[in-house]
Amino acid sequence: MSPPMSNDEALRRSTHGGTVLLFDVPPGTEFGIDCTIFTVGDKFRGVKMIPPGLHLVLLGAAGHDVTRVAEFVRVGVSDVVVRKWDPATETFASGSGYDEAQTERLQMGARQHDFDAFTGPYPAESLEIWNRLTSHVSETVLNQCGVPLGSRVAPGDPDQPLEAHARGPESAEAARRRAIENAGAKPENSQDIPVAPNFGDAASRAPEGVPPEVITKLGADPSARLARAVDDKHGGDWSSFLGAQQLAFVLFLVLGSEPALMFWKTSSSLICDAAFSATSKHRLALYEAFATSFAAQLDRANETLFQDEDLGDDSSNIESSFLRKALVNLTGGLKRATEEMMDPGNSNETPSEDTRRLVQEVSRKRVLLEQWVTAKFGVDLVAEYVGVKSGEEMDAKDSSFPFPEDDDEAPVVVELPEGTFMRMNDVTLEDGEEIWEGDTQSPDTNQAR
Repeated sequence: MSPPMSNDEALRRSTHGGTVLLFDVPPGTEFGIDCTIFTVGDKFRGVKMIPPGLHLVLLGAAGHDVTRVAEFVRVGVSDVVVRKWDPATETFASGSGYDEAQTERLQMGARQHDFDAFTGPYPAESLEIWNRLTSHVSETVLNQCGVPLGSRVAPGDPDQPLEAHARGPESAEAARRRAIENAGAKPENSQDIPVAPNFGDAASRAPEGVPPEVITKLGADPSARLARAVDDKHGGDWSSFLGAQQLAFVLFLVLGSEPALMFWKTSSSLICDAAFSATSKHRLALYEAFATSFAAQLDRANETLFQDEDLGDDSSNIESSFLRKALVNLTGGLKRATEEMMDPGNSNETPSEDTRRLVQEVSRKRVLLEQWVTAKFGVDLVAEYVGVKSGEEMDAKDSSFPFPEDDDEAPVVVELPEGTFMRMNDVTLEDGEEIWEGDTQSPDTNQAR
């Protein structure tokens, strides 16, 4: 519970903050702003004293994440955002819900404090948490992920398979057009049709349309996947890629969005797995920011997240936790990378003062993260990294097959019955000719294609 505000503090926050007005919301409905969710009462009309910046507001039936619909809004000093409940759709009405003249009257009333008795103050203790969770989320990131400012965001699209949310940014607009057709809405109201976020294939091991030799490289080398994600998919802007990872976590946290969970898991694993490659100033800057952001995300979690079946792990076996493996790779990889950078025998160039500062800061945050994870979750990352490095990780590096056995995107290896051999003749084949020759039998359709 927030401590009481002094009169001076209340005046300062009222003068410099904004307001979100909400009308006709049924009592018992959930309303959320950023990471805080309330159950509204009869007199609820919104939230005041909102710090300027990017914020997330949502509505939904109490206790049912799937009914939640969210919207990102940018609030400026003394700004007033007006929204209305639509009983037909059980969420936000189209636009503000009012005509332009009525909207302006309501905004004027809020600035004259007409609604102060019916609006609650923004929870000040939430601001630092929200800022840490969204420090790299920008309007550009929202656009890239198919949820531009002012658009309505749904947890997922029931008319699309889950894989479709990772095909590319163009499918977000396609989903919106399909939703418009299903709802019979006018094109100019397309922003009011809720759609799921779309994060593209930046973190994929096997993106569509990529040559097989590139897929092999991406599967074997997480640093190559990270370079593709940052350089090819985000124009070399690591902050944009990190912003997409943060956005995914926030939408998973407050909406229970499955596409967001998928991307948060794959992007987090990618960044952690590639930590050993943080041997340049550019990469060190990414990992300095990620260490702080990832700790903030884990701080919103609890101990069960290390063995949560919602993350695709075997909840009965804590050793299979994706987060556990990711954190071991992150801290161990950063230790290896920073030691390599500061080793005079590894380079003819002396690191600059800025690079040295980054190395020291990344090292400091790595140690703090190790200590914090041990204290909060009871996991000794240092000891586990030593065990992985000497055992399983070394075996994996020696393997000629770079994909984990449980990777859905891995190529399928087909074993033929004993005595069956295959070869491709050095001849030109006509359409329909077989390319396989079996010395004892012809392979059936389940054996080779």
